[in-house]
Amino acid sequence: MEKPNYYAHITADVRYNKKLTPNAKLLYAEITALCNMNGKCTASTQYFCKLYEVSRASIQNWLKSLEDNNYISRSVTYKKGSKEILSRVIKLSNITPSLNISTDNTNAKAYTNTNITYSNKGKSTMSKLDYQISEWQEAKKLL
Repeated sequence: MEKPNYYAHITADVRYNKKLTPNAKLLYAEITALCNMNGKCTASTQYFCKLYEVSRASIQNWLKSLEDNNYISRSVTYKKGSKEILSRVIKLSNITPSLNISTDNTNAKAYTNTNITYSNKGKSTMSKLDYQISEWQEAKKLL
């Protein structure tokens, strides 16, 4: 199975949400990567089952957990006159719940980025971290 080659994002409120299992957080990251690819996630439950080698029930539980915590929304289109699902679209919620999380960084080492640079053929030089932050900020505006 071909695996996506896109960046995944896990926001702090998702990372530190104790109500979510680690696998639900990983699924959230996968959904963000697929949304980056085409603006929405149309992957089926079966796709996620094969990707992570888990049961359908596991994927459904993780999706429900993400939806119950307002990190995603799902819309389903049914075949006319039946309960057969034609398509499902998963979207990231625009408003993520605010968690009052305080982290103790007193023992954290400062990250220095003096030796890593991003260069555009001499036109501009910016640290790789600054470049990634600016990309993240642009992506956040789209949400």
